[in-house]
Amino acid sequence: MKVAIYCFDFQRDNVHRQPWRYIWEMAKFFVREGLEVELLTEGEKQTTDLIENVPVTTLPSSDFFNHLSAYLSTKKFQAYLEIQGFTSLFNPKRKKFRSSLSVPVIGVLTSPLYRLPFLFRLGVGEWVRNGKYYLHALITALTPQRTLGALLNHQNRVTIVTSQHMLEECLRLGVKREKLLLAPPGVDKSKLPPLRLSDSSGRKPFQEFLYLGSPLTLRGSEVSLNAFSRVVRKFPRAHLTMLCRTEYPSLNREVAYLQKLTRRMRLEEKVSIIPGVLSREQVGNYLQQADAILLPFKFVISDVPLAILEAMAAGKVVISTRVDGIPELLAEGRGIVVSPGNVTELAEAMSRLLTAPESAYALGKAARDYIETSHPEWDDSFRIVVQRIHEIIHQDEQVEYEYGTSNL
Repeated sequence: MKVAIYCFDFQRDNVHRQPWRYIWEMAKFFVREGLEVELLTEGEKQTTDLIENVPVTTLPSSDFFNHLSAYLSTKKFQAYLEIQGFTSLFNPKRKKFRSSLSVPVIGVLTSPLYRLPFLFRLGVGEWVRNGKYYLHALITALTPQRTLGALLNHQNRVTIVTSQHMLEECLRLGVKREKLLLAPPGVDKSKLPPLRLSDSSGRKPFQEFLYLGSPLTLRGSEVSLNAFSRVVRKFPRAHLTMLCRTEYPSLNREVAYLQKLTRRMRLEEKVSIIPGVLSREQVGNYLQQADAILLPFKFVISDVPLAILEAMAAGKVVISTRVDGIPELLAEGRGIVVSPGNVTELAEAMSRLLTAPESAYALGKAARDYIETSHPEWDDSFRIVVQRIHEIIHQDEQVEYEYGTSNL
């Protein structure tokens, strides 16, 4: 079976971040299952590469979908998968391209669905600072919901969603249940990090909070600092480490903003801000040393943040927010959720953990137990995707055969 997968801006350097990680794990699994797979993306010129046995073809970004259409016409792919956001559904060039294909189109929907009240609650300051990241969400929120559902029903043979929350949202949009497939991001259970001691003997004092990810305020970086400034007054032994991933030069400005806030609050000795792009091993070491993980998103760009799963896998208590599908990960005593952008709620949650560290260890253990026993591995999620693709192709072949015999 030959499958083409399109993913925007796919590069070696971003395969460990969402949404590229999801597509990358999918492509690798397809190869292991014996499928002929080609991953397609855009760039300055046409190139080919082989990354861990996955062929990656880059086509010129200028007039990309015409290049992609011409390229696919030279191959005999049996299915076409593409990563999608809601606004891509009414992009004229992409709509025309999809309608021209003679093979089934399978969408991988990774963009959350936000409504206008949520976007307004972000506040003027947040819109001024990060408006470009919210624009697609605003356009989607202004589009009638039934229109979004109709586009998904019409353009995709099947739409893959990555959380139960998004599955329910699509059903509310009017997407047919048989056209939806839930395949959440997985974990590699063979590489789970060791757990810290679960009894009180040998355990260091509970005091280390860790924030990790982009320094953008939409990730909750500023909220984390403001909440910590309140917490440290009552718990002077507490410490906050901020791993600020700066894969783009423009993010250095965001780091400078956080450093300025730290100086203004006189927290230089209590807050360590570490910018740069760390290796997975380095991030893992910081996770092991932390007592609690702060991921207070105001807004998530890609459904299901992998940082939450990685922290849960390390047996750490996660404090996050009621945004998109995050609450379903941390439900049933697997973590703590607070309102997005609410400094008071976040500070209170941090203070409760410092006051009763045993509760933090219990939450962390529950998170690790969930990862070990209930959350799917990557292969589990993508096995059902391969099964559905086989079913679709078989159905199409059967219809073609019956049509052919009826005309004999």
